[in-house]
Amino acid sequence: MEEITDGNAYLLLEADKDYGSKFNTWTPTEKGQKNHFGIYFVSGLKAIAAFTGEDALFTWKKKVTKYISLPAKALIEICKTKGIDRIVDVRSLPAMIVLERQKS
Repeated sequence: MEEITDGNAYLLLEADKDYGSKFNTWTPTEKGQKNHFGIYFVSGLKAIAAFTGEDALFTWKKKVTKYISLPAKALIEICKTKGIDRIVDVRSLPAMIVLERQKS
């Protein structure tokens, strides 16, 4: 858990764009690059699915799909600014970790 919140972990997110035609290797995106993430509503909370590896993502989607890699800390900050309450970290189905924002 600490590796996600305080470490150097990266998570995969399903991407809406195909960057493969633009980049043929792992490359940082350009400043201001935008991507849309799937937000799910679970038990009245906004949630986003993140994955620790390709196998987990492809198994969950039931197919090979486009994705981006993002530092876990950056994803947490995005969720804070966008009002997303929960990150579901899918490791290998059915194993997953749920990070949820504390309510004040």
